[in-house]
Amino acid sequence: MKIVRLDPNRIDWACVDGHDEWIDTQITFELRKDGDKTKVCFSHYGWKTQ
Repeated sequence: MKIVRLDPNRIDWACVDGHDEWIDTQITFELRKDGDKTKVCFSHYGWKTQ
């Protein structure tokens, strides 16, 4: 994984090596306030279509 964005409430990774299906996909973790709690929102996108 390569870090492509690093903010206090968000990190984006680009998959540059590993399993063929994962290469060139992006993973995002974002922290969001929800009242007195914190939610971790996870996204994994950029999948190759078949």
